[in-house]
Amino acid sequence: QFYSDDSEFRFEAATAAGNIGSEDSIEPLVALLDDDDSHVILAAVAALGEIAGREAIEALKEFAGRAPEGMDEAVAEALEVAKDTSGPLADADDDDDDREMDDE
Repeated sequence: QFYSDDSEFRFEAATAAGNIGSEDSIEPLVALLDDDDSHVILAAVAALGEIAGREAIEALKEFAGRAPEGMDEAVAEALEVAKDTSGPLADADDDDDDREMDDE
């Protein structure tokens, strides 16, 4: 359904993915960030925020720099939801992980 020709199906798939919260949905959701339908994009943004996790958060941060006009607030909200869901994971970056591994 993520790749359906019908934008309503893509919207529903993105919404369901956010409700389910499976990280298996991150890749198709990232693809939906480039959709032609703004409702589908917003649903994908929200779903990534709900899923949280490092990959979803990084995708949202990357998208924030290229989001179509008027979507800044939705992206910021999704990042806030992700941050609340994943705690310190949302603020961590790969360099922090490398330092922690070096200390062991």
